[in-house]
Amino acid sequence: MAKLPYVPLYLDAFGSAVAHLSLEEEGAYFRLLRLCWETPGCTIPTDPKWIARKLRVNTEEYQNAVVPILKEFFSTRRGRYYQKRLLAEYVKANDKVRARSEAGKAGAAAKHRKTKKKEPDKRSDLPKQTHGIPEPEGSGRTLTGSTMNLPPDGALALERLRAAAVTEHAASEVEGLIGCITAWDDGTFHVTGKYAQDRFSESLSRELRAEGLTLAIGSRKPKADKPSPKFTAIEGGKS
Repeated sequence: MAKLPYVPLYLDAFGSAVAHLSLEEEGAYFRLLRLCWETPGCTIPTDPKWIARKLRVNTEEYQNAVVPILKEFFSTRRGRYYQKRLLAEYVKANDKVRARSEAGKAGAAAKHRKTKKKEPDKRSDLPKQTHGIPEPEGSGRTLTGSTMNLPPDGALALERLRAAAVTEHAASEVEGLIGCITAWDDGTFHVTGKYAQDRFSESLSRELRAEGLTLAIGSRKPKADKPSPKFTAIEGGKS
């Protein structure tokens, strides 16, 4: 089963976007959307042979039906195709899944603590340790942030960073970083403060370097003639 076995489909917006397409082109578009959704990061490589094989089309069908759809509805970045509206929905859906997972873990932990309280505490039988206890790491501050206003290219960079985090520790650090992100600006994630910048620049140095990403402190100030980008309603195709 796919990680996200459902996809939000807004029929009015989709119908308006594909009204000018032939039956063959509309079928190719829907298959491409499904292929992106089922691929980690919601992006696919810009490799014609790979796409044709996944869509089960021959060379003629690829040129006549798939190529026009890719040119009209999809964008490219770092050798990957993505559809802006679909990627935004993918990020939101993943955030909801993670939130439910964290809520479930928190509930299980609370239940475990409640059960432990009913059991006799035998820690008093153990010898007391009076030295050699390490101090907790970090500044003690709670770091908070949101990725809800990231533009599509920022969301795409975040998914690439998740994919690059192959170890359990790195994956955990990426999730910690997400809670500190305040803005995105052309290859740079802005985070809540110096502690977050120092911590994740070190713990995710390999992954950030591999994806050409950097961290900076604080929210980016929008230029007078260029407001800070936010997600907008995209009725099929490009915004």
